[in-house]
Amino acid sequence: MKHVTKLSKHILPLLLITVCSNSVIAEVSVSARSLESLVSQWLKTEQQIDALEYEWQQQQEVLKQRLVLLEAEKDKLKAIQNQHKDSSSEADLRRKELTAQQTQLEGTQKFVAERIGNLEQELRKVHPLLPPPLASVWEKELAGMSHDIDLSSRLSVVLTLLDKLMDFEQRISVHEMSISNQDGKPIWVKQVYLGIHHAWFVSDDLSYAGSGSPHASGWTWKFEQSSMAKEIRNTVDIIERKRDADWVSLPMTLPLILATDLAPGKGENKSLNGDSL
Repeated sequence: MKHVTKLSKHILPLLLITVCSNSVIAEVSVSARSLESLVSQWLKTEQQIDALEYEWQQQQEVLKQRLVLLEAEKDKLKAIQNQHKDSSSEADLRRKELTAQQTQLEGTQKFVAERIGNLEQELRKVHPLLPPPLASVWEKELAGMSHDIDLSSRLSVVLTLLDKLMDFEQRISVHEMSISNQDGKPIWVKQVYLGIHHAWFVSDDLSYAGSGSPHASGWTWKFEQSSMAKEIRNTVDIIERKRDADWVSLPMTLPLILATDLAPGKGENKSLNGDSL
């Protein structure tokens, strides 16, 4: 029988998977909630930080120029003061204006530094909850982040991490890596990631299969029934363009934010069971 649907090359992976679940787990860790909150606030935070960085760079250049002019003006004023002591009041007023501007600029810099520091702390908390491929990329970036580097460099690292987070969240990807089975033996598997909250894996010989998700202790792999191995392999083959497009079904655990939205009293009361989501 012909396949039910053919999708375009660019959005093909997103429409291939019909997510099914025999049971929905509504309780995940508070850390997972923090991850969802961070992602939802990313756009506002990035916009504010971009504006602050631009303002800081502009004001920094202006301040440098003004400080150079101030030094030249101070020398000039000293010469004038020797001849006209009465002119000192105007010079004092000018210095006060420049000092006030410098104080304001330092206050802005302090605010940006505190905000970046808070973001750095949140990102380090989120790091263990990320899918392993993304966590590995983050680890390299976080290794270069410290208070010893200048503020601009720290801001650049924060924005890079958030960009990589959003990129991973918005796509379906396939990766390969070694994980430990129930007996602690390493096995090589292929993994399908649906954003940053859901993943499935299958071994080459289809003897191992399962799913992955973030938990309080970090990202966790759970071995499932081997009967789902073929469906996961089909999913991998479709994403890698090794077979034609077709519908597939994979089990999924709802993130806490979705489970909360579907709870009685919040919006429409829906029954969650084994039906397709």
